[in-house]
Formats: sequence, C-alpha cells, structure tokens
Amino acid sequence: MRLRGCAIAALAAGLGAAFPTLAAAPPGWVIAGNAPTDYRFAVDTTTAASGKQSASISAKPGAKTNGFGTLMQIIAADNYRGDRLRLSGYLRTQAADRAQMWMRVDGAGGTILGFDNMDSRPVTGTTGWRRYDIVLDVPSDSVDIAFGFFLSGSGKVWGDDFELAKVESSVPVTSAGTALARAPANLDFEEPDSSQTGHWTARKLQVALPLDVPQNCDWLSDELKLVLLQLGARRSDLQVNTRLCYLNRPGLGGEVDATFAVLTPADTTGTDAASALVEGRWQSVDIRLDAMPRGDILTGSRINPIMPLPLQQFLVPLLKQKILPLFPIRSVELNDDHSMRVQVLKPQ
Repeated sequence: MRLRGCAIAALAAGLGAAFPTLAAAPPGWVIAGNAPTDYRFAVDTTTAASGKQSASISAKPGAKTNGFGTLMQIIAADNYRGDRLRLSGYLRTQAADRAQMWMRVDGAGGTILGFDNMDSRPVTGTTGWRRYDIVLDVPSDSVDIAFGFFLSGSGKVWGDDFELAKVESSVPVTSAGTALARAPANLDFEEPDSSQTGHWTARKLQVALPLDVPQNCDWLSDELKLVLLQLGARRSDLQVNTRLCYLNRPGLGGEVDATFAVLTPADTTGTDAASALVEGRWQSVDIRLDAMPRGDILTGSRINPIMPLPLQQFLVPLLKQKILPLFPIRSVELNDDHSMRVQVLKPQ
C-alpha cells in the first residue's frame, strides 16, 4: 500500500497516542497526529451538516506542510469481525491543503489488516458539505478499529454525521492496496521487459455533459479525476474546471475541462534524449466505472454513492473515444460489465 509521507505513514503504522491536554476534544473523540500543536480542534455551533453542531480542525499560522492533526476514535472489533464495514461522514473544507477521512483495521501486535485514508481522493480547497465513504473488510482475527478525519497542511475542515455500518459484500472496498493477479504470468520467461523510458507530456480534455444526463458538473468532474488518476495522470498537474453549469443544477448540461500530464514513450536516440526522462513501466489497470470508490458528490443528499446509470452510460463511450487516446495505451480488453483492462505507461 502506498502511503503519502510521514503523516500518513503514522496513521497506517498504528498511531493511537492522544494529546488530551492540547484542547478539549468532542466527547468520545481524541486528538492525535504528528503535529497536533499546529492545529486548533473545536466544536462548531455555527455550522453543521445536520443538527446544531459539528467538529472542526483548523491550521494555525505556520503549520508544517507535511504535518497533520486528526480527531479519532479506537473501538474494539468484536461487533464487526467477519463483516464488511463502511465509515461514512460529511466533510466541509475551507482553503484546505488536504482533508481526509480514514479508517484502519488492526490485528494482534499492531498488524494492519486494512487501511484507507482517502489518499487517492483527498478533499482540497473550499467545498460545501459532502458525504464520503470508506469501506473495509474486518477479518476474523481483527482486534480493534481506528477511524477519524484529519487536516494536513493549511486550511480548515469540518466533520459531521459520521456512521459505522455493516454492508453487503457487493459493496466494493475502497482500500488502495495492490490487488493480487488473477493468473500467473510469464511462466516460460519469454515475455518482453515492460520497462520503458518516458517523459511527461501535457494533455487537454473538454467534455460536455448532455442535457439528458440527470447529474451535475460535480459528478462529472469527480469521475474524470478518478479515471485520469487511475490511468496515470500526474496528480500535481491535474486541473479540472467546470463551465456553463448553471449553478451546478442536475440535468442542465455544462462543460468540464481538464489539463494534465501523461507519461509518453521517449525516443532516446532523437530530440527526447535531451529532455527530462522518467523511468516507466507498462502496467495493467482495471477500470470498472460502476465500482470505483467515491463519496456522495451531490451536496447534502444521502443517496447510495454508486454511479447513476445515465452517467455510467455516458462515460463508457467517452472513455473509449476521447480519454484513452490521450494516454499511451498498449492494449485494451473490453468486458460486458462496463469494465476494461488497459496496459498503460506509468512511472515506476
């Protein structure tokens, strides 16, 4: 599992030390993090997703960019062993570097059995109240479950209406762990080397949301981000903007523009030899549009965060006709269940 920096590694490694003397945490919650003194923790009585109160984490001036502060809980796993568990919650942000929910399932001796901190889908900038989900399996040998939300870097995040609930096995897990291959590979050692030198190349994408698709621009922009990152778009270059969205009301169309960089094969014998080269590798990526992890994009509503069929039917041909041609694709396997496996060049 790839973790971002020491802050996230601390969460994954079993961070449980609380700092109760720093501030008065909300009842039932504790304060933790690798730089908790850089943050203010409070109960906010002026804004809430529902009810009258929420909890907030805000960065103090000079907060370290690689530091974080979290509000968290740790509970025994007794009531959830053998089940699939969903943590849902509502977050709101103001000029946030990175705000994320997280959940970790621990075994004996601090062994990590499951972990997801939304590192591939952080909440950034200023956003209204939105629901986010994390889904993990709780194995039979689980000891405890830790969860919460945190702010990394500057800005502010509010959290409200968290819920832990058992879900059916059909609900996909959101852990970013590497999936095992379904079949053995290169048993005769004849398969060519998949390494490939490349360089970053700028790309642009413009997508119009049809009037007959009853979703708003937020839905489309978030789905595009997920797909582009899965295919290897460089996160630091990815910019997605909406236009003509008519106050972001569903069913009224709109446009989404994306700019990003992709790793393309380099010609080391020609002009590319003098450019900045990156070691890459051809990698298989499984894309299934109806099962990608996502939060509830429609602000304030409490629907099942699964992609609506009209948007799915719109994105499938869009992916084939406009998105994949922007990437260095070596092979594509299409399936009948709106899924595909592509071999794309990504950095090692």
